Amino acid sequence: MGQDERFGENIITGDKTLCFAYDLATKQQSAEWVGQNSNTKETAISKIASEDDVNCFFDAEDVIHREFVREGQKVYAEFYVGVLDQLLKRI
Repeated sequence: MGQDERFGENIITGDKTLCFAYDLATKQQSAEWVGQNSNTKETAISKIASEDDVNCFFDAEDVIHREFVREGQKVYAEFYVGVLDQLLKRI
């Protein structure tokens, strides 16, 4: 196999996506209830505990590095420099 045929194997790319973390409902929270003046049953739904961004870097075969950005965390150039430093250590 020549060098040109293996070119794609050396490419690393990244993507950022939003991840949701949910609180598990307790048995009591997920129970059905009926309003005082209603025949309609409703189910309690657990709220989202947090929303985090995740930066994920991968090559043709596998994920190389993941970095979570916690809700409310400020993201500046210094943050991404740190992420790229961690990525370089994994390569």
